[in-house]
Amino acid sequence: MLPDFIVYAYVRSIRFDLLAVEIKPPESNKGEDDKRKIARELHLMINALVDNGVESPIVCGISVDGFKCATYQMDLKYDGIYRLTELSQFELPSNMEELGKSKRCLASFIKVQELISSTAERIENCLKSKRCTLNTVDPKLVPKEEWKRPSQDILSKMNKRPKK
Repeated sequence: MLPDFIVYAYVRSIRFDLLAVEIKPPESNKGEDDKRKIARELHLMINALVDNGVESPIVCGISVDGFKCATYQMDLKYDGIYRLTELSQFELPSNMEELGKSKRCLASFIKVQELISSTAERIENCLKSKRCTLNTVDPKLVPKEEWKRPSQDILSKMNKRPKK
């Protein structure tokens, strides 16, 4: 299932997803947990960037549930460990009296913008340095290809012991 909104960069006619946004209206408890859904989407985004030779990619996610908002980042710094980090939690202003909340909202969104801009720069640097070309990566130059793991969006059942 796709996120509600995606921010991406096009480089040499290839789309690189950098930010996933999940939005639920106030008092909606329908569907899957947004944090889990964002984690799955970010995992796929990281894998696509690694497949194309981008070094140390960081992707971001935003979850909006009514007026509550949370921002996340995911990276792949170690072999097979996808780190999902919550960057901030805040409430969006719901009326004129709450405009003071805007400062924290903007600060959080600026942090996300800085992170996805740094990944966009890594994509450009990857191409400029010629250590990779899109869709054909030299595995000696980008060791993180072996660090990837399949998405675990369905929990596996534990083997049951036979009854004695």
